[in-house]
Amino acid sequence: MAANPPAPLSLGALLQRTLDLVRRHLAVLVACVAIVVTPFVVVSGAVAVLLGPGGDRTYQLGSTLMAVVASLGGLIAVAACISVVLRERAGEPVTVGAALGFGLRRYPAVLAVTVIVALAVFAGIIACILPGLYLLVRWAMAVPALLVEGGDVGAALSRGWAVVENRWWLTFGFLIVGYLLPAVVAMVVQQATIALFGLGVETRSPGGLVGLGVAQILGTCVSMPFTAVFLVLLYTDLAATLPATAQERATWAPPVGPAAPYATPAPPPAPAPIPPRPPAPTGPLPGGFLPPASADPSAAGGLAPPAERPPGAGD
Repeated sequence: MAANPPAPLSLGALLQRTLDLVRRHLAVLVACVAIVVTPFVVVSGAVAVLLGPGGDRTYQLGSTLMAVVASLGGLIAVAACISVVLRERAGEPVTVGAALGFGLRRYPAVLAVTVIVALAVFAGIIACILPGLYLLVRWAMAVPALLVEGGDVGAALSRGWAVVENRWWLTFGFLIVGYLLPAVVAMVVQQATIALFGLGVETRSPGGLVGLGVAQILGTCVSMPFTAVFLVLLYTDLAATLPATAQERATWAPPVGPAAPYATPAPPPAPAPIPPRPPAPTGPLPGGFLPPASADPSAAGGLAPPAERPPGAGD
């Protein structure tokens, strides 16, 4: 069966599909993020309180540890959220255990890809800022490529680089929307939580780390599911609309409509074969006529005249 050319990318359709999938599996997605992120945040806060010098410095140390450790550990949750999309597409049951198991198995490779990309982006920013931004967008699809395609780190970096080729600005615009929308919602949730905890304790104090930790957990549970689902759907759309090879274009169905003006017209159908002439009759014909002795066109009607009747016959 002939395939159809891929449809162009649509930001509105991508956002709608992301929201629909997040709504269908909201409980599983939030549970995966909360189960992974909460221990990292709690441990980071406890280490800051135990090792910090106290006061504002302890708060700063705790907030930094929470951000860094929760981000690195949260890659497990990112992989788990992407697994939810992959399992739904494969028709497999979507459960918290299966998603977290996938995230734990793929965590070393996801961490390796993330560290390599982060180092490259950091080097680009040190060089001239713009190279770092270029690399950040060009390799933004590396982690989804790793989890969707199932390859190794090198293949994921190569595939993530390829799907953005000649579509850097398009990908950049999509990523701004995909990260900005959930980030704004998460920031509102975090600030509201910190303000509520600040009513009972001093905000920038060791006790305020509790409110900061709760705010970070809630904000991550709001933003991470949406961002992870958005990224994997964006990757599949980019991969499906890669510039086609000549072999792929040959399988596309022809467009519906009039033929191109330079197209060669189809040849006319061959004429139907002429059936063979039936054999000449050999017996007497109706009316007493005999068949012609030869194919003489001068005979009337192609038939011989009747034989002379003897005298008295028929009288």
